[in-house]
Amino acid sequence: MKFEAIPVKTELTATQLAQLETLAKQTRTTVAELIQAAVLQTYFTRPTPQQALSQLLALDVSVADWPQMEAEVERAVLE
Repeated sequence: MKFEAIPVKTELTATQLAQLETLAKQTRTTVAELIQAAVLQTYFTRPTPQQALSQLLALDVSVADWPQMEAEVERAVLE
């Protein structure tokens, strides 16, 4: 991942830094690149609401019929 970067300061524990350095060596990259990739993946690759709905609708899950679900909700509210 090569681009013009703006320096940002962050604080890590010694353990976190050691783990990142180990991973950087294993993947032949830098700690900075690992952090940049983590930021992109965590904050900027979320599915759109439409994609999230499509993923939910694609799940093959069984659900109870409405009267049974309504009864379960009512029981939960009363507890």
